[in-house]
Amino acid sequence: MASFWLKPSPKGELIGKKIIETKAALRCFLLKNQKEMRSFLFTLAVVLLIGWGIGVFFYALKGLFNIVILLAAIAFIVAIFNKSPKT
Repeated sequence: MASFWLKPSPKGELIGKKIIETKAALRCFLLKNQKEMRSFLFTLAVVLLIGWGIGVFFYALKGLFNIVILLAAIAFIVAIFNKSPKT
């Protein structure tokens, strides 16, 4: 009985060969597409970096925008009080 467990079955060998062939095909595919994947990742990194920069710019601009609105409100109030009365 012990020798029965040690013998490889034909199905097992076939499955083992398929796994090895699949690994080889996957490795070949990855090596062929490695350059394309690098360019894709580089493009993705550039797009994310640009998006981050735009976000930081608008976040900083928000404070500046509030200051500009405050100055415009002050100028409007000063213009109302400095208006000459009609005679």
